[in-house]
Amino acid sequence: MTFPPPVGGGTGRGLKRNMNIYRNFHSSDFELILIPVKILALDLGTKHTGVAFIDQENVGFVVPLPTINHKSNEEFMHAVQTLITDRKIDRIIVGLPFLLSGKEGSQAALVQKRVKDVETLGIPISLMDERYSSRQTSTATHPKKGRDRSAVDPNAMAAIAILEAFTES
Repeated sequence: MTFPPPVGGGTGRGLKRNMNIYRNFHSSDFELILIPVKILALDLGTKHTGVAFIDQENVGFVVPLPTINHKSNEEFMHAVQTLITDRKIDRIIVGLPFLLSGKEGSQAALVQKRVKDVETLGIPISLMDERYSSRQTSTATHPKKGRDRSAVDPNAMAAIAILEAFTES
C-alpha cells in the first residue's frame, strides 16, 4: 500500500496558511501530527524587540504586535512569558542575524544567548535567517516624503518579515 507524503513538500516543515494538520504515515498505520497554529516571531534587539503573531486556525495572517521595550533580560523575559500565556503560543520563531557572508557576527551571538533564555519557557523555538528581512522592510518602514512616519514600527515590520518567511517556507 502506498501513502502520500506529508503535506508541505514532504519534509513536514512547510507551514502553509490555514494548514493545521499533516499526516505522517508509518507502515500501514498513520498518526496525525499537529502543526503549531499560534506562532510568535521575535526580532531581537538589545533594547527593542519586534513582535509579530499568527493564529493560523482563526485569523490566518500575520499581525504586528507592540514592540517590547526592555532595559534588562528580566523585563524581556517577563514580556515574552506574558505573550506566551495570553496568546497561547505553540512555537516561537526568532530571527538570527547572519552577516551577508553567511557567518555569525557579534549580534548573532547575542541572539543565541537570549534564545537559550527563552528556551527555558518550554516553547519550541526555530531560528530563521534574517539577513534580508531589514532590506525587505526598508521600503515599508521609510515611507516617502509627506507620509506619516510614526505609523510604521520598523521592529514589528522586521518580525513580520521573519514570520512570513517561516510560514511560506
